[in-house]
Amino acid sequence: MAQYQIDCKRYFGNIWRTSILFHDTVFVANDSLSKELYQVERTRKNATSACFPPHHKALFGQHSVLVTSGQEHLRLRSLIGPTLVPKQYMSEISSSACEFIEQCSLKKGYFPLVPELKRFSLRVMLRVLFGNELWIELKSTRQLDALIDDINTWSLGLLAPPTSFLPWTIAGRAMRARSRIHDKVIDIMSQLRRENSGNSTSSNRKVSLLANLMESIVKSEDGSSSCLFNDAIVDNILTLLFAGSDTTSSVLTSSFFVLAQDKALLKRLQGSVDDVKVIEAFLTETQRLYPAAPFTMRVVGAEDGLRLGQYHIPKSWYITYALAAILLDDESIYPNRNKFDMDRWLSSPNKDDIRGESSNPSLSISPIWSFGAGNRMCPGRFLANAEGVSLLQEVLRKGWDWSLDPLQNLTYRYNPGFFPVHGLRIQLNHGI
Repeated sequence: MAQYQIDCKRYFGNIWRTSILFHDTVFVANDSLSKELYQVERTRKNATSACFPPHHKALFGQHSVLVTSGQEHLRLRSLIGPTLVPKQYMSEISSSACEFIEQCSLKKGYFPLVPELKRFSLRVMLRVLFGNELWIELKSTRQLDALIDDINTWSLGLLAPPTSFLPWTIAGRAMRARSRIHDKVIDIMSQLRRENSGNSTSSNRKVSLLANLMESIVKSEDGSSSCLFNDAIVDNILTLLFAGSDTTSSVLTSSFFVLAQDKALLKRLQGSVDDVKVIEAFLTETQRLYPAAPFTMRVVGAEDGLRLGQYHIPKSWYITYALAAILLDDESIYPNRNKFDMDRWLSSPNKDDIRGESSNPSLSISPIWSFGAGNRMCPGRFLANAEGVSLLQEVLRKGWDWSLDPLQNLTYRYNPGFFPVHGLRIQLNHGI
């Protein structure tokens, strides 16, 4: 998909018409046109809506922030966004990073790093979701293993072809796994409510993401209040588990890949391990060159369509933001676009741009296209950033050095994250 965007951008220009599954589609591969489109989305009611195939909508759930649009989407974001503040979950992130270090230090010879990073990212999200105390309880009774198995089965359904949910299909098994996840999360929520009502001696748990979602409330301008009900909580937990694990592990995989090839850069980061700005700059440049999500798609909902510059896109057409083409092939925005240059971000002004929806004083790097933008920008981007910074700092402090298996296929493919074909086989040259 990334190379397709680049080739089309060079051949057709900044915007072109094509077809996806026999549906008229326009690709936008230009920074200024994309910014213009985001302004339209932010200011025009129902200008665009989410675009997902039916089986994705069923697997994520009708109340997922990914598949909703309009006022319901904005309401969900206003409820979910405040629960994703990284500083509330740093102990869970740190515990998962230490566990990753321990597991990898036991590996001998070459081993595929991607499965380890996927396991790390999923466990971070589960730990953040439940909190360390409940995580340990679930782990000791093996409920956690069953839950992780169901999450993996469910996520396979998202990667399956858009077929019917017949019992013997991957999608059918995924829906059954989803039902079990739903029931388990509802049971845990009931347990937390009993504890908070004073019926348990374990009511003083550290705040978790699940508890924050249960207590989330927002007041509208007319004075009315809104909260998340049970099914909406489950739908968005599944959304966060998928989005927060696959894309994060993709970025971390590319980070290890870059550092394995550039030992001078590795030493530089090891010497700046406590400088969060430097680590963030490295992660941001990694996301630019290895975008985990190469595009994002909408459906035009405005009755009179949308106009971008001299172009008119009719109602019901798909409109796709060619993020990879912008990140990888726009010399005006990213000089020396083929070069890994983290200093381009260290010299950037410390401010949010049009692609951000709110500032965060703990971050020095402005958002880039890899996180989307505007009203549908990834709500967990700050949490994902904190996760990446924490793991890299732990690895860098250990003084690790690693080499790549020379016999492996290092070709990158989307599935749906961006990963090397052979899972990035590495060997630790010295460890803990």
